[in-house]
Amino acid sequence: MATMRKRKYISEDSTTKTEVLIQPPSSLVTILYNHQSKLTQNGQRFTSPFSSTNVRVLNEDCLVSYNTLVSSGMKPLLLNMANVTTPGGGYRKGEGAQEENLFRRSNYYMSLDYNMDQEQDQSINSKRNYCSSTGQVLALNVHQSLYPMDEYGAIYTSGITVFRGTEDQGYPFLKRPLYDVCGVAIAAYRDPSLHKNKQRLIHKLAVGTRKKIETLFAIAYNGS
Repeated sequence: MATMRKRKYISEDSTTKTEVLIQPPSSLVTILYNHQSKLTQNGQRFTSPFSSTNVRVLNEDCLVSYNTLVSSGMKPLLLNMANVTTPGGGYRKGEGAQEENLFRRSNYYMSLDYNMDQEQDQSINSKRNYCSSTGQVLALNVHQSLYPMDEYGAIYTSGITVFRGTEDQGYPFLKRPLYDVCGVAIAAYRDPSLHKNKQRLIHKLAVGTRKKIETLFAIAYNGS
């Protein structure tokens, strides 16, 4: 947070120290999706520009993967496996799941954690919106909140700036920040009920998880 207030940091390697200036985001946009949000019009069908979809499972840091895809000319969307009630999960208490990791390495907290955002530089253009029942993106009013998220809800953010490396490397400052990262926060079921063999979700939660995945892809499609 101090890094974002100063908008600069010192990147070090074995031989040199370099001052890196952080460009202020042109706009940090947050969009809440809940049970009333409408992503498609009646009868509308998604049309993909691709003939097929490849699915790869990688044991790799999510932001490293994101940067690789951006470097390849793609427009990825980062999945934040979020806490359903608390922005950033336990990042203020030192907890270390994926969402907490993202908050420590970027200015993502300025999108989801409203209270912390109020302590930051107000010159940054931060907009909080919601998707309405007619598909319009409208500004949140003072009586509306991002949390808790709906069961099949999500929060989309664009304009995130990443400035730290991976946890296993000690969160080093990056030589060059990664700008305009887009992410979507969706919460999985916490401690879900499983079949007796403990290898599959019970049917109700399997269906619910599929709906969550459908929400993810629908938001990704709209945001592209």
